[in-house]
Amino acid sequence: MKLSYEWLKEWVAVPWDAGELGSRLTMAGFELEGIVTNGEDSILELGVTPNRGDVMSVLGLAREVAALTGEPITAPALHPVGTELPDTFPVQVDDPKPVRLSAAE
Repeated sequence: MKLSYEWLKEWVAVPWDAGELGSRLTMAGFELEGIVTNGEDSILELGVTPNRGDVMSVLGLAREVAALTGEPITAPALHPVGTELPDTFPVQVDDPKPVRLSAAE
């Protein structure tokens, strides 16, 4: 699984650099397979076993890092788009004949 270090820091305070975080996650059971630096961000590639589907997201790994650091998880602020949606939508039926399916279909 690939994890953005900067994105993770939006969820939990990480007191270590990406390399140290990778080492600590390896000790916690998530093998660090590599780190790629991409501009200002580092991408950690972690091996996650199939029985740990709960950590196959940024939030899941943030929980693991929070357990390692003792820091709380704080979700990033969400900003509503501000678009008003109508209560109804126009619908046009081009072919009003019902479709009949045979038993074989």
